[in-house]
Amino acid sequence: MLPVQFANASDTQLITACLARDEEAWAVLIGRYSPVIYTIPLRLGFPQQVADEIFQEVTIILLEKLSTIYEPERLRSWLVTTTRRACIRWLRLQQQERASTSLDSQEVEAIPLNPEALTFEERHALYEVWAGLDERCKCLLYALFLEQPQRSYEAIARALAVNAGSIGPLRARCLERMRQALQQSEQMEGKRVHG
Repeated sequence: MLPVQFANASDTQLITACLARDEEAWAVLIGRYSPVIYTIPLRLGFPQQVADEIFQEVTIILLEKLSTIYEPERLRSWLVTTTRRACIRWLRLQQQERASTSLDSQEVEAIPLNPEALTFEERHALYEVWAGLDERCKCLLYALFLEQPQRSYEAIARALAVNAGSIGPLRARCLERMRQALQQSEQMEGKRVHG
């Protein structure tokens, strides 16, 4: 049962109490938004363990950034954005791991791993961007990062009717499209939330 003072508290009231180090307010705030945070990775097909890790990451970010939220009424939107960033971070790390273990050295050298791309998850909104991708990019990225068991490059190439050698460049183009769209979306979201 929620403490009486927080039973009908607004996000603004909860944030104010959290900033005053009220643990009950923090518990209520996290309880209110944990379904929102969990829904995003689970809808994207991430395993429960990954969703748990993303939840922990997002709550830590929220705690660290709480004092910078100037529009508490937009907290839900901010959490959605932050969770999407965490999902993209996870996908990017998976790509790096697979690039270093699944490809031969010549193919790894051909992949344009831009250091700035490591932070593109901080540029924004995975879900809408994913929905806006063409079907070939969706199929490729799903096969590379989310599908279990993971198929070989040759099997993915057959399914997409392309040469196996074109998977790396195609993946790079798809990720670049996502990065650009996420960057634009994050810039717009940042203007709205932080004034």
